[in-house]
Amino acid sequence: MHVNFSKPLGQVPMAQTDDIYLFQGNAAANQLPVFGSEPGETDYTPLWHEDVLTWKTGMTPTLLTSDTQVEAAVKAGKLTEQHTHVILNCPIVKVGK
Repeated sequence: MHVNFSKPLGQVPMAQTDDIYLFQGNAAANQLPVFGSEPGETDYTPLWHEDVLTWKTGMTPTLLTSDTQVEAAVKAGKLTEQHTHVILNCPIVKVGK
């Protein structure tokens, strides 16, 4: 994946990052990572902390395309969310289809 380790990036306070939701295990067809914000929003940042999502047993994975949908599914008890301390620097360079 051509990822480079950066020790200073690990020192960035979590409050200066936003969520990137990554799905582990069973997921809906064509499921992509879901970002907590996008360019143009006031809280957009190119720094992301990974949150790993897993569908709970008995739940049918559905395609989630927004952080609002992810948060609702977690709140409804459909997904397990694991917060990590991994911070990524990956700016969004294009939004849309």
